[in-house]
Amino acid sequence: MQFALYRYEFEVMEKKDSSASLFPNQRDNLTPREAFDRKSELLDELLEKDYKILDRERKMSSIERDANNYALPNEPIFGKGFSPIEHTWKERTSPRSNSVEKTPLQFTNGHKKPLFHRYVVAPKDGFTILELARHSNMTHHPHPFQANAVKEDDYKSQRIIIDNRGTHQRVAIEEKSSAFSTDAVAASLARALCEAFARYGLKVKVVPIRDDKHFWKIVNDRKRFPKGFKRLCVVFPQINDEELSERMRQAQMEYRQLFQSNLKVIQESPQGESLHFDEKDKRQQEYVKICTENADSIKLSPIGGNSFTLGGKSAKTQQMSEQERKKLEEGYQQQELFESDPTQSIQSFMDKAYK
Repeated sequence: MQFALYRYEFEVMEKKDSSASLFPNQRDNLTPREAFDRKSELLDELLEKDYKILDRERKMSSIERDANNYALPNEPIFGKGFSPIEHTWKERTSPRSNSVEKTPLQFTNGHKKPLFHRYVVAPKDGFTILELARHSNMTHHPHPFQANAVKEDDYKSQRIIIDNRGTHQRVAIEEKSSAFSTDAVAASLARALCEAFARYGLKVKVVPIRDDKHFWKIVNDRKRFPKGFKRLCVVFPQINDEELSERMRQAQMEYRQLFQSNLKVIQESPQGESLHFDEKDKRQQEYVKICTENADSIKLSPIGGNSFTLGGKSAKTQQMSEQERKKLEEGYQQQELFESDPTQSIQSFMDKAYK
């Protein structure tokens, strides 16, 4: 099982959203800058509240099923479908759905159609593990040689791991093309978090942690770009942690020398020449690594060609071991018995992302 690595970033907006409070009687008087300084704590509170609402609804649905002698198929979390959420989804669309408390996180796709989510286990120690699903109708013929087809609900899902330990701010998104692209999941997560944090005057982005090897492969491709590149535009976010701030101050002093370029916000070559890229230069290696891992966007402009931005396909990936996968599955199946806690296994998995 492979995951693409992303990073989420907070930015301060000029105005707050006047929408209803997600956390009544808490943090109501924070300025956007104060909220930014406490962003990790606020995100933990948001995820905890969201989990409790869904967990309470799941338990009530379980009680109702038992009372009506109704049982869902016992499919594991890593099975083909998303059947354990089907009953919850049906309850939410029934006439009594107005009585269901609105969750702080509202996931949608690019067309604003609702998506559905659930937690593998309760958020703990800065880690959140959840699934995102979309609903569709699956048609099949249960009896051969009969014309009548049967339509059934189908929930294709994808797993998301959020690492909110201090200034880590990383997200691992399962690569599963049958459900969503990783960029689509990142965009949906960003929309949900933006809506939730707008009341604090904060905006949230979810961007790929790009692999510097992908960058070097592009700039060294003389077959596609025989004349080289005239411009490199790197956009960095507002500083979310001090370590990045210090590294960028150091990098800024070396821009001109490294690329033999004019000193601008973007790296632009002199008229008629190309930028000087040298993969063997250790200082360029360090700078490119800083850019690919921390930038909001990286845009390259080839000489004689159209500019393009490095997207999610350039994101770093990480393989989850079979043992780590089983820990996740056990965590969901046994969460009510408190017999399994996948947090330690997930921490080990995410720690590899920082090496």
